[in-house]
Amino acid sequence: MVRIADGSGGASASGTVISTAVARGAGLLATCRPCAGAAGAVGAGAVRLEGGTWMIDPEREPPLAIRIGAPARLSGGAVAGGPPRYAAHALLGAEDFALAAIGGELLDPGAPGAPGAPGAPGPGAAVTGGALALEDPRRLAAARAPFVDVRPGAAVLVLGFADAEGGELVASVGPVLADADARQRLGGAYDPRAELAIEGRALPGMQGGGVFDEAGRFVGIVARAEAGGAAVVRAVRATSIAARLSAALRAAPVPARAKVLPFLP
Repeated sequence: MVRIADGSGGASASGTVISTAVARGAGLLATCRPCAGAAGAVGAGAVRLEGGTWMIDPEREPPLAIRIGAPARLSGGAVAGGPPRYAAHALLGAEDFALAAIGGELLDPGAPGAPGAPGAPGPGAAVTGGALALEDPRRLAAARAPFVDVRPGAAVLVLGFADAEGGELVASVGPVLADADARQRLGGAYDPRAELAIEGRALPGMQGGGVFDEAGRFVGIVARAEAGGAAVVRAVRATSIAARLSAALRAAPVPARAKVLPFLP
């Protein structure tokens, strides 16, 4: 798991390293779009695609400031752990999720121009060499397709950094709701093709955190977490993220596609 600064030195959100099977030796990060800051923004080199999707040149978009969290282990496997700050370059922003590539570049927070508090790196922030450290003994993130879908009733684990709990990595376990139950609990606004509804608790700051099945495989990204805890956690399905990324790549002009493909599994 990673903590993503919001650029103001205030509250932070969560993100999930979902793949390391990329051509440039980077990691693929998924988070919720409002959490992403620069990753969801339209910057230099961005190309607008059908449906309002933006494909962003990862070599021209300013990097996010993120921190790799303390090791967070699942049964039989692990999620992420390692050094404190890496540069993440935006790939795709959509209305409910964003993807970014974490390069093997360590941001030096002590460099001239770098902020003292968590946030976007200043213009003088130094980028030094360093491989992305990932505690993943079963190499789940190295798989070419490191995600699965889940059926209603399956137990899933929700992870994220909760601001309300002092920034600690916290977890919630609950079953995936059936479509009819999800619509009833959420007031009818529910798209089972794109999202999951989980009976469980999520706190502010956990948005963008990962949802995993009992084998530690990536299932989705937390999209909604309410103050005081929520009886139902909404998450974007990993299968929907993959399908929408594939559709965006097909719709992208060849130059934009050529820029993005080396950062994907």
